[in-house]
Amino acid sequence: MRQFAQPGPRFDAGRSAPMMIRALKVLLALAVGGLLMGRAAAENGQTNNNSVTLEEMIGQMLIVGFDGTRPQQKWPRKLGALLAKGHIGGVIFLKRNLSNARNARDLTRFFAQSATRHPAFIAVDQEGGSVQRLAGNVGLKRISSAQRVATKMDAEQAYDYYRNVARQLSEFGFNVNFGPVLDLNTNPQNPIIGRIGRSYSRDPDIVARYGAAFVRAHQAEGVITALKHFPGHGSSRTDSHLGFVDISETWREQELVPFARLISEGLADMVMIGHLHLGRYQTREDAQLPATFSRVLLGDVLRNQLKFDGVVVSDDMEMGAIRKRYAPGDALIRAIRAGNDLLILSGTTSGQTSLPERYIAAIKQAALEDPALKTQISQSYLRIVALKLRYLVPD
Repeated sequence: MRQFAQPGPRFDAGRSAPMMIRALKVLLALAVGGLLMGRAAAENGQTNNNSVTLEEMIGQMLIVGFDGTRPQQKWPRKLGALLAKGHIGGVIFLKRNLSNARNARDLTRFFAQSATRHPAFIAVDQEGGSVQRLAGNVGLKRISSAQRVATKMDAEQAYDYYRNVARQLSEFGFNVNFGPVLDLNTNPQNPIIGRIGRSYSRDPDIVARYGAAFVRAHQAEGVITALKHFPGHGSSRTDSHLGFVDISETWREQELVPFARLISEGLADMVMIGHLHLGRYQTREDAQLPATFSRVLLGDVLRNQLKFDGVVVSDDMEMGAIRKRYAPGDALIRAIRAGNDLLILSGTTSGQTSLPERYIAAIKQAALEDPALKTQISQSYLRIVALKLRYLVPD
């Protein structure tokens, strides 16, 4: 497999001071995270007053969806209590949670104020086109799809366009936008990418250029982004929301190029893993597993080859590609073992407010039985702390 060239850093006097501040904040996050973790008791995961519990470290790895549109309702109140204890890392909004502008702002404010232990990821999918949660329902204009943006705008215009999108998200209280899509439009009939205009182009250079504009625009407004769907969903013939997707025969190595480019340019806050089976990068033990559970793809390719050292986030763990083949608790443990730091649970199929605590208990039990898993949880916690400190703690 080709090793992607990584250009050397360029000194820019106008950007050097903010970059140094950002680097110092990340280093401080690691130090703070180490203090917070302290010395966990080997048997029960409890820690001293200067540290967090194992449950809290696991909880920070969960981004949870919910039912409801107002803070007073059952699900939001439950998640607010979990945020207060640090037992979830954040929340994700779907369109069903956004009834109007006032309620949307009340909810994001409630979650942010509830998160007294750790700042909360308050996330949404606001790509544009068919994937946008905030539109007329909260009084905003619809956003153009990635395909239309690349057709109608140059990269500089796209930056201005996406900066306005990010500013609107920030004004509504969101601090994470799960985009941009870096999938190549190699199969225009792809039901979940090409057919609905979610890809900028089949050309990896164009995808990288517009993806970079998306990320830089959001970073300028303090909104975290996630490059998706690694290792590339553009060639698939089916939809991972519905069931198992095998891209082994259609995927091409050039689909890694946009990810490699943005990672090398320091534009990867998070990388989202697609629930996609790619046989060539999986061992015999990984046979028929999605990338979400592949140590080869997440470790050897993403971490070692592409040199990504940030937060790896799963796609929704309640999508059909996972839900139809794996028990929920087992799926989460598999994903952590493979190298996922954040796990999305959209709540679209569960609707049970007790699930986050049940999942934490199952993962904790597995971690107490497996020191390697416990170490991975600690490492994920540090990455999450670093990202939160970089974006969600004022300078």
